[in-house]
Amino acid sequence: MKNTFIYIALMLVLCLSKQVNAVNYTWSGTMSTAWNNANNWSPNSGFPGGGDNATIVSATNMPLLDMDRTISALTVTSGTLDLNTFTLQCNGNVNANGGTIANGTLKPRGNQGNFAGTYVDVRVDALCGSIKLSG
Repeated sequence: MKNTFIYIALMLVLCLSKQVNAVNYTWSGTMSTAWNNANNWSPNSGFPGGGDNATIVSATNMPLLDMDRTISALTVTSGTLDLNTFTLQCNGNVNANGGTIANGTLKPRGNQGNFAGTYVDVRVDALCGSIKLSG
């Protein structure tokens, strides 16, 4: 019993101490419109996931979400992010100061959602500290 408790306590400490490093991905769209293609992102080591940040900029091929996804932070400066009727949940801040977000549901869940000069044609289901709309 004592060994089991020590084992569980040790596993808990190891799990809680694991450090997760977010990757800052920027859309390049060099291969296609597929969100889940690592070659469409810089760095091309993967694509944005739960703890990662995504920045959308203009490219030849613009991102098309392939399923409901969760990321940390989202920045849109230009170009179009097509949610393709899916949901994108952002557990960090959303900063959209250009471009377009269209065709689905955006769920800001961080401290703030800033929308300035971005055409937003999606359902916004916000549960965050503040939402700022301007431009």
